[in-house]
Amino acid sequence: NGYYILDPKTKQIKNITPSAIQNKPIDYHNIILSRDKNSVFISSSSGIIEHEIGNLNAFKIYTSKNGLAGNTIENICNGPENNLYYSTAVEVCSYSTKLQKSKLIYS
Repeated sequence: NGYYILDPKTKQIKNITPSAIQNKPIDYHNIILSRDKNSVFISSSSGIIEHEIGNLNAFKIYTSKNGLAGNTIENICNGPENNLYYSTAVEVCSYSTKLQKSKLIYS
């Protein structure tokens, strides 16, 4: 039912899933910290979710409408020049959130 954060000081677990996507049938695959450490990127069955750390309602969802090769993103990692690398079931691509454009790396 979303993704969570553990506060190691208080040992409390808090749901930080943005309210607009809470309780939707989304599979979350992996999570990475952005290069500037201000947000996280989450690969999911509904695209790539960018969530601003510390602001529950500041998020973007990148999908095929925003230049991804597909909506089911298996894995994600930081790439050069502030691009992201991601994989679907059949390909590996790089993605620019600024340009909202993918480039095929391997199929």
